[in-house]
Amino acid sequence: MNTDSAETDPPTERVLGAVFEVFNTLGAGFLGKVYERALLREPGLRGIGATSQMLLAVIYKGKCVGEYFADLLVEDELVIELKCVERLGPTI
Repeated sequence: MNTDSAETDPPTERVLGAVFEVFNTLGAGFLGKVYERALLREPGLRGIGATSQMLLAVIYKGKCVGEYFADLLVEDELVIELKCVERLGPTI
């Protein structure tokens, strides 16, 4: 990851930095809404615009085929869908 300046990092790298900061600070075990609120706050602290629960029209070949609520929309171009699980990997 480029550490010269947050301004030159691609949006995904800047957002991943915010995601890792939230997880490293909060750890595991919370409901999704807690992480969503923290992930709405952390990008703002880094000067990255983010909106939660943004309604987006789904367009297919020029026609609206539905709607989608994005958990987070960052800089009007990056959609983040949050999923919380008890643990990763196969269940026994």
